[in-house]
Amino acid sequence: MIDVKLPLSVYIGKKKHSLSMNVYRNLHYRSLSKIKKDYDGLLSFDAFKADKIRVNYDVYFKDKRKRDVMNFVSVADKFFLDCLVKRGCIPDDNYNIVSYGPIEFMGYAEENYIIARVEVIE
Repeated sequence: MIDVKLPLSVYIGKKKHSLSMNVYRNLHYRSLSKIKKDYDGLLSFDAFKADKIRVNYDVYFKDKRKRDVMNFVSVADKFFLDCLVKRGCIPDDNYNIVSYGPIEFMGYAEENYIIARVEVIE
């Protein structure tokens, strides 16, 4: 099992952007492109090679506001899987290669983040 901490916000210059579907749909395409490129550099994990993986997501928020968990997971998942493809860990991010386990809100922490738990199947 490979655990990767996925941030739920990134900076463009001095401005902090939350990685939620609400922000994703409203940002300019150039800003989104920059965030996606920068996101890869924020992730730290040992390289692996797999033909099939299963991904579970554990979500943590810093405050007790009620949120739609999938608004955050959907964007983080997209950026994370694109990073895995770009780094050569998986050949593609389609449904033949990536399956999903539980996606759960786990509690509160110092910051908003997601732990992606990657299980290599093949």
